[in-house]
Amino acid sequence: MDDTQPVNEIARKLGNLLINKGIDILVSSFHLEPVKVSSDEITQTIKQYFPSAPITHLDSWYYLIPIFQWKQIIESDWISEKKWIIDARDCDNFANAFAANASMYFLLNSVGRVYGKLYKGTNQFLGYHYWNVIITPDKKIWFFEPQSDKLEETNYQGGMLLIGGNLYVPISFMFG
Repeated sequence: MDDTQPVNEIARKLGNLLINKGIDILVSSFHLEPVKVSSDEITQTIKQYFPSAPITHLDSWYYLIPIFQWKQIIESDWISEKKWIIDARDCDNFANAFAANASMYFLLNSVGRVYGKLYKGTNQFLGYHYWNVIITPDKKIWFFEPQSDKLEETNYQGGMLLIGGNLYVPISFMFG
């Protein structure tokens, strides 16, 4: 495109209008009633299973919903449909996008990002990785892989977790 070519103002405004209206329709269909909890409650929940992992909070209060509603949101989420592109759209971008969409669209700032190690199976180290953590009002911890839409309740085995047969080892958590 020639940089002297004018932006099509009508198409841009129509596109933004359609996106915003679509988000309004989507969000209103869920009938969410989040439970407000403090950052201390989030920390206590994580620390009982991952005591040495640092936790960063960007907010003082977080809004939690039951896992059945998270499953519904994940079903309508389109992030996993995006093509993986090294460094431009990879694990950190997927985890950040899911957390940001939850906050921007649903006012749910409680999707955390986890940085850790990823193994194929339980012993072949693949590299360092980002994924999401979801805390529910019943104080259960769920890990979510936004690239594949796999959601697993944590089964705390020495601070490690299998998702889709692969071992995930959290190093740090960030919420907000």
